[in-house]
Amino acid sequence: MPTPRTLSERVAQQSRRRRHDEKEDLRREIIDAAGALLLQGGYDAFSMRRLAERIGYSATTIYRYFRDKEAVIHAVLREGFRRFGSALKAAESSSDDAMAQLEAECHAYVRFGLENPTFYRVMFVDCVDTLGRFEHGPDEEPFDASYQVLVRTVARVAARGFVPADRVEALSALLWAQVHGIVVMLLTMPGMPPQLGAMMTADNARLVRVALEAGALKDVRGGGHASPC
Repeated sequence: MPTPRTLSERVAQQSRRRRHDEKEDLRREIIDAAGALLLQGGYDAFSMRRLAERIGYSATTIYRYFRDKEAVIHAVLREGFRRFGSALKAAESSSDDAMAQLEAECHAYVRFGLENPTFYRVMFVDCVDTLGRFEHGPDEEPFDASYQVLVRTVARVAARGFVPADRVEALSALLWAQVHGIVVMLLTMPGMPPQLGAMMTADNARLVRVALEAGALKDVRGGGHASPC
């Protein structure tokens, strides 16, 4: 876009930018409110009317951004997974060492869940059936992309000889289950101090690293039984 030369052109450009920013702000407000509403009542209780009441706008305004209820909910899921994926990718690029990447990704996972409880619970806990309505659509890439960050890192760990190549998927799922369990426990059990998240994640990552570096999975094949000597 050429740089505006006259005052009127600069004013017009600033006005367009301001309108764009205002639209994006309202879109984010709609998505955040929709996530909270979805968590509160689930898919069946969610409606454009209730969403409009929550944010103080008319339903007509929301329809300018989203064509229907499904589009709003899909936007909630996509935004959640976009933020989640960005956090994991940042952790992935934080080091050249695969083990350090793995530890950073575990911390990023737990940190995202605790800092974004509404998104996390919609994505992974209370509204999993809602996710199932959209995971086979043409825009499903963000849902799988976050998991593939972890798979890539485990594959790099395997390339260093710590994990058999045929165990990459299983170990990735196991690590995912571990950090998911930490987040769910801290989000759903009353009285759990938030700082436990970082401590538990660090201890878990340390145990995994020690086990891998000690060769705990080197001789594991197939269904998980050690190969005979």
